[in-house]
Amino acid sequence: MSTDRRPLCGLVIGVKRYELATLDDAGDLLEVVEATEHALGGSVVDPPHMAGHDSEGNRRWTREVAAVALRREIARSRGISLVVPLWPWERAGEAPFPSISRVQAATPETLAATRRRIDLRPFGLFVEGHTRRESDAAPVAIDPGTDLAEYELLDWRDGRGEPATVDGSVLDNLGGKAHRWLRPRPIDDRTEVVVVPELIRRVGKAGGIIEAEIVSPDADTSGVRAVYDQGDAAGFVARHASAIGPRSFSRRYGVPLDTAKSLSSGRKQPSKATVQRVLRAMRVETSETPSCPADGRPVLGTGKIYCSPTCRAAARKQRQRDGGGQTTRVEAAS
Repeated sequence: MSTDRRPLCGLVIGVKRYELATLDDAGDLLEVVEATEHALGGSVVDPPHMAGHDSEGNRRWTREVAAVALRREIARSRGISLVVPLWPWERAGEAPFPSISRVQAATPETLAATRRRIDLRPFGLFVEGHTRRESDAAPVAIDPGTDLAEYELLDWRDGRGEPATVDGSVLDNLGGKAHRWLRPRPIDDRTEVVVVPELIRRVGKAGGIIEAEIVSPDADTSGVRAVYDQGDAAGFVARHASAIGPRSFSRRYGVPLDTAKSLSSGRKQPSKATVQRVLRAMRVETSETPSCPADGRPVLGTGKIYCSPTCRAAARKQRQRDGGGQTTRVEAAS
């Protein structure tokens, strides 16, 4: 880091994405003093030609991304467009290094999903390629622990556990990831988060991967963990029905009017199905919230199978590849 007392200039790209730098007397970049790596470094394997960290512990290749971001803004302020033909870790005549993550099977869901394709132990490390199309299943392979310069030679497996050919035509590359990281994103302007005490569920420390090994990788381990307080979701739903009135409650959540009147008056407690229906409509995730069959994320909202239109389309394409193009009415509406 330079020792002269030049003023710091800052560049904010988005949430947790900023750079601090000093400029020389001509207004050009002198030194990158600090740069965040959120969603960039650490999430993917370093390129072989620029692996490792500098003397201050920063990833060498992400510092180059920060320098490009700063030079681009300096050029833009002068009415010039900065073109980056090759990133510093790329070589002319070589295919760009792909975007690959190192992942640890530290949750029951990750372990169960990965074991269907490769032989993996609990807490084992594997690599996952980032495909160009989000709808394509990410190929996985056992992590060899090397710099992945010869990543094509790994025993890659596709979403069905079959051998997969992995190259630059299938995987996204670090250059593309860097360009997208530099693209400003809209900031979430939510200023308030509502915490409902009745919906707080207090449980013991997370040890899901161990619990899953005790029971089964595909089993629900919620009953194995210590639960100190289940919360009062039923009471919350009943009080909510009373607060907004039975007719509004019935229309909003699709609950029969007689049931809504009984809940509002306090004559009966809501059934488990009613509680789940209301909480899903409110987009509240609970231990009963179903998971998306495509990516395992929670499915919020009523009458849905998939968490997003992207997952629904990906599942449809996968069925077509497998030879079955049937779509149920419920699935089409999800």
